Amino acid sequence: MKKELLEILDSIKGSGTFITSNTANFILPALQIEEVDELRFPVDEQQIRTLLTVSDQAPYGKGDQTVVNTEVRDVW
Repeated sequence: MKKELLEILDSIKGSGTFITSNTANFILPALQIEEVDELRFPVDEQQIRTLLTVSDQAPYGKGDQTVVNTEVRDVW
């Protein structure tokens, strides 16, 4: 299979060459939460505390019910 793949790749012919160069500013990903503002990474202890005050524990489905049980899912 490896030989077949190499043969297929070898059979691909390019139509030309190109060169490019440039620079760009690197922008870190951001997470904006209304009550918390923008999270800084790594998330510091103060922001974690603030997140917990505006969060709810994550429920899960159990049959036809939606329940919160931290022994099953301990997340916010």
